Amino acid sequence: MKIDRVFVLLLVVMLPMTGCFDDAVGDAEGTDDSVHENSVPSMIIMSSHSAPVNDNDGTWSSDIELEILALDVDGYLSSFGVDLDLDGTVDVDLSSTLGLGTSITNPAHLSVTFSMPHEQSLYMAKDSSFPSFCQLEMLNVYALVLGDDSGGITTELVTENPGFSSGPHTGLPGTYSGKLNGFNSYGIFDTLQISAADRAWLDGSDPSSTCTHLPEFSITDHADPLTSASGDNLVRIEITATNDIASIIALGAYFAPWISEPANCNSIVTFDGADENNLQLGDAWIISEYTGTSSPGCAPSSPSTVVVQFGAMGMGFPTMAYQEVVVS
Repeated sequence: MKIDRVFVLLLVVMLPMTGCFDDAVGDAEGTDDSVHENSVPSMIIMSSHSAPVNDNDGTWSSDIELEILALDVDGYLSSFGVDLDLDGTVDVDLSSTLGLGTSITNPAHLSVTFSMPHEQSLYMAKDSSFPSFCQLEMLNVYALVLGDDSGGITTELVTENPGFSSGPHTGLPGTYSGKLNGFNSYGIFDTLQISAADRAWLDGSDPSSTCTHLPEFSITDHADPLTSASGDNLVRIEITATNDIASIIALGAYFAPWISEPANCNSIVTFDGADENNLQLGDAWIISEYTGTSSPGCAPSSPSTVVVQFGAMGMGFPTMAYQEVVVS
């Protein structure tokens, strides 16, 4: 009902414009019949989007829903489409779906739904407002292209932040509140095809970056085989580059990886190094099955996928990261 009321108000504003333009055209014709300039169509847009969906090909997308009030003051609306990658070509032509042509009401209320791939027309905004940690905010920008019967074209750019989520396991995996950190959670860099330059700025490996140079980890299936008994070693997390890990710890953060999924996983984390408060290259954590009670979620006897939480703890979701590991 709210959208309907908004469009009624907009219609009240736009309808008188048709008379104004008609009078103007009539006056022009009275003075010089050879001068008649086509008025391009206009539109007002309201947009929303669905939660991200896995396309099962390494990419994710969201359904974009648009409510549009469109008007052509000196003819009729003839075409409407979406340019997903901003190359000047319509990628999704919705003209026939909307039934555009001489029979459509003018002004027209158009309801449109289309799929927006997250990696297409992706723009990353740099955000260094979080203390000592940088983030990239993901924005999808696409163009709506509206045409009239005289060849007039109107193009409007629309910006979406469809990766918005309230937690690390909702929305687009690897993002939190539409942003991503430098730990490459869930392999988000490859999912979104983030450029090498943006990656280097975000994780601090670019010497010109003001971001904290984050430590690097390898997260792998433990070399020990699975057995039917409890107490098996499952995952090994090793520091492969310390970088600015000491300064991160000085801020009050700490590193203590664990298995976050499956949720009923009952496990033990053992530090493999000299001093967990003074982390060094090669230090590691071993995650094993808990032996005190039955824990079927963490006692696989055949290959099974778990999600390891790593990154900097104690500073909230923006500094945490997750990676899937197949335990075999």
